[in-house]
Amino acid sequence: MANQGLYNAFLAAGLIWTFFIGNEFWKFNTTLFFLACISIAGIIGALTVSKKIFIIQGIPALVTIGLLLLINNPKSPSTLPDPLAAGWKGESVCEVVQEDAKIRVLRCTFPPGVGHEEHEHAPHFGYTVKGSTFEVKDKYSTRKVKVLTGSHFYKPVTSVHEIQNIGDSTAVFLIIEQKNTYQ
Repeated sequence: MANQGLYNAFLAAGLIWTFFIGNEFWKFNTTLFFLACISIAGIIGALTVSKKIFIIQGIPALVTIGLLLLINNPKSPSTLPDPLAAGWKGESVCEVVQEDAKIRVLRCTFPPGVGHEEHEHAPHFGYTVKGSTFEVKDKYSTRKVKVLTGSHFYKPVTSVHEIQNIGDSTAVFLIIEQKNTYQ
């Protein structure tokens, strides 16, 4: 019986760990994995110890799996355009400066009023050649951000957003993306 409590603690730790995964696609799949483990543990517990274990552990995990599949199935990493393909109102805003097997460097230019439709970035580093003020939309919020010339940022996980230059000057960014990050 002591092993059963330890096993359940490991499964709970796995589910808690999913709260710290930044990539929504992998967070979703990891959560499903641990919920499936809990479901299987509930079934085995019902067969070997007590049917009550399935009611207490297996059924809630199975219901949660069903709800996740119905309401929270994130898009796979390849369903949204990347920054080069996204553009703004049919016009490209980024160009390839350098590309090889490991990285791609983009120069993205945003005159006032121009943005970047919803797109997905692989993990990337960005450098602001010329700043402006942007409206940034992601799944968490819509916010106004003043981006200063010379500033930089790093996103270690895949990210999705839409932006628009709401300032009065043209902004230019260099974006360096890692390639093959989904393998």
